Amino acid sequence: MICRLEIAQITFNNQIETRDGVFLLGNLEEDLLVMNKQTEEVCVYEFDNEDHLLWQCAESGQSFLHAILIAWKFILARVDSESLWEDESIRALTIDECVKAAGDTDIYRDFYEMIIG
Repeated sequence: MICRLEIAQITFNNQIETRDGVFLLGNLEEDLLVMNKQTEEVCVYEFDNEDHLLWQCAESGQSFLHAILIAWKFILARVDSESLWEDESIRALTIDECVKAAGDTDIYRDFYEMIIG
């Protein structure tokens, strides 16, 4: 049976591939979601230029899953609540919570701002 897990714009691979020092975890739209084999940091690289780092996402796979689930919970809640679309303070608090879960450093902020919108 083939399963496909999608969270926000992220699609996770059914099987993790190994490429030049990284594990290919999936895609953010068409770009590559990877985990560095040595540092375990999760990042997104441009699809047609694998040397071009687009976003740093989390310090590890575990922290990435924690942070992306926080973002996904907010995105789902926003589907049912127009007030969440308009409440910038809740959006900002959710992004802060994602950044903290991802590794508590602002290098991850741009990614979660993009994911949450």
